[in-house]
Amino acid sequence: MNNFQMDQIIEKRGPQYLSFLFEKEDLFSHTGYKVLGNQQTKGIVPCCLVNMNGKNKLFYDLYSYKPLKVLLPSLDSDKYIAIILDYLNKVRQITNNGFIQIDKIGCSPDYIFVDKENRAALIYFPVNIEPGQDSFRIFNENVMNMVKEASEGHENLDDNKLAKFSIELSNRLDVFEGDGIRAIEAEAKLVRVGKKAQDIIIDKSEIVIGKNRALVDVVISFNPAISRKHCKIVYTNDRYHVMDLGSANGTYINGVRIKEQKLFPIEVGDEIRLANCTYVLKRI
Repeated sequence: MNNFQMDQIIEKRGPQYLSFLFEKEDLFSHTGYKVLGNQQTKGIVPCCLVNMNGKNKLFYDLYSYKPLKVLLPSLDSDKYIAIILDYLNKVRQITNNGFIQIDKIGCSPDYIFVDKENRAALIYFPVNIEPGQDSFRIFNENVMNMVKEASEGHENLDDNKLAKFSIELSNRLDVFEGDGIRAIEAEAKLVRVGKKAQDIIIDKSEIVIGKNRALVDVVISFNPAISRKHCKIVYTNDRYHVMDLGSANGTYINGVRIKEQKLFPIEVGDEIRLANCTYVLKRI
């Protein structure tokens, strides 16, 4: 059962379904199943729970999907790479909420599914196990091994393209580092307007800005108008956003004050004003 192989869980697979029968009640996570139900529009294969002779049984509906393993012999390198990137993007999106645990996501060609448009969908497995400290490292290794094995086992895939892709992956997979906040490739920064100040490099998926050193990632101590936790910059769904964290003097995008506790997208060139301190989002 991939990275969540366990005893007392029986797997069965047909052309249009995948099922898991839990021999023990305490193996099944009802909370995890609720989370799964809330995420089914976000690239997770739909599933339902049935009672089979007093035991929990999960059915995943594969009517619209085929396993990546089945499709591999018919894919060219570009399509394969696009599917893997789409899969990783969806893993990143659903793990952002803090409720989905990465070690319960299927990470092998048997458990990555693809629809007719070559879009990836994944299996989430609501089992009662505590996440390990190395969950993200293990996930990264599984992805790298999966790409390596695809390259070695299929003549239809270009070895050189996949070797280059593997190098790119190894540089990018550190975005999966746990706790919802991840390192990202530093491609943008906030540059102070009018006065010399240190640029704010955006190298994590969330960066909290304010004047209380104990509460934030980036300290602005030179301006008393800045709140203790003023705002945060968030990178999600391949876009940068800003969220005001209830600051006294507000956060502004291009002169317009934004509402508290809501994400607002920002683009390169936008002016981000924290109270009376103005920055511009620029590419590095």
